[in-house]
Amino acid sequence: MEYKVDQSIIYKNISIQEFDKLFTEHQRLSHQIDKLALFIIENIGGEPSKSEGAIDTAIRLLKEAYTQQEAE
Repeated sequence: MEYKVDQSIIYKNISIQEFDKLFTEHQRLSHQIDKLALFIIENIGGEPSKSEGAIDTAIRLLKEAYTQQEAE
């Protein structure tokens, strides 16, 4: 089942201060994701090798490294 959310309802039910906190946290997390993406691009040869976001790429790379380490 698909749910649709009326965004105007959400904004009506939070204060400006709450919205500012959410917006600030969104910016902080976005910055961290951008930082991760840049690290992957600059330091991991051949990456990104798939059409996926920075977090999914990092998870895939960690799984691959862990699997390789366990095999050794």
